[in-house]
Amino acid sequence: KDNVSHKAIYSKEGKKIAVHKKINAVPPKSISDAIKKGPYAAWKITMENEEIFKDTEMDKIKVYKVEVEKGSEKHHLYYSSDGQLLKDKTIIY
Repeated sequence: KDNVSHKAIYSKEGKKIAVHKKINAVPPKSISDAIKKGPYAAWKITMENEEIFKDTEMDKIKVYKVEVEKGSEKHHLYYSSDGQLLKDKTIIY
């Protein structure tokens, strides 16, 4: 859509769970600030970031997935739009 990669996630029943939208830019300031103040302050933010829109009747939220790396280590960090870290996932290659 609009030359931006999107990925939709559906349940087995065919109900849309979430939409992932690639963002090739620096994350919003609230998230950049949270990263700078946290344990990944010295890590590099890559350009493999996404906005995730969960859209179910009970859960309408926007989450940012930010990839950080330092040397051969990589993590996917999931933040709420206000900069709260929701999940830290270690990426193993």
